[in-house]
Amino acid sequence: MYSDGSLPVSTLRQLIFCSRIPYISESLGIAAGSRPWLRQGVDYQQRQEMLNKRRTLGRYHLALDGAQIIHNYQLRSKKLRIHGICDAVIKAPHFAAPVEFKMSEDKPGRGQIVQLVAYGLILAEELHLNVTNGYILYGERGRTLEVSMKLWKPKVLELITDLHDLLAYPLLPSSSASEAQCGQCEYLNFCADRF
Repeated sequence: MYSDGSLPVSTLRQLIFCSRIPYISESLGIAAGSRPWLRQGVDYQQRQEMLNKRRTLGRYHLALDGAQIIHNYQLRSKKLRIHGICDAVIKAPHFAAPVEFKMSEDKPGRGQIVQLVAYGLILAEELHLNVTNGYILYGERGRTLEVSMKLWKPKVLELITDLHDLLAYPLLPSSSASEAQCGQCEYLNFCADRF
């Protein structure tokens, strides 16, 4: 349960989907039910890790001497009070970039980009580097989306503040989620005023 501590980066993506999800999961401490798509995501991530071992940094439009790709990179920010495990990090002596894998064939949306940028902010804090870009590999063929940290940083910092503020307030927040969003939410049973 939330007690002014560190929050998983994934709660930022949940906040974008519906503000009630982080409240129910973090403030009330209610775990989500069975999520069958989770296993698919884990399988996809493992496949991308295997493929990444054979790929060059050319996929990321990079040519760095001494660079390595580290998978399942644990990150924690005391300053931002967020933490998580980034799918991969490209790391060189004077450069670092977060990498996330997304199974969907659709171009990554706002939630996935926010999550990537949050990992980039923590990475910059931990390594004392200017992290300028991040990468999302998505779809069966691992298409690459390059994301500018500078462009997204102000919005992500605002969302982190909003998330901590939301969880410090002890009431169920209002929701602007659509009927379609509610229909796929594992916490719908906890929202008595929805549809």
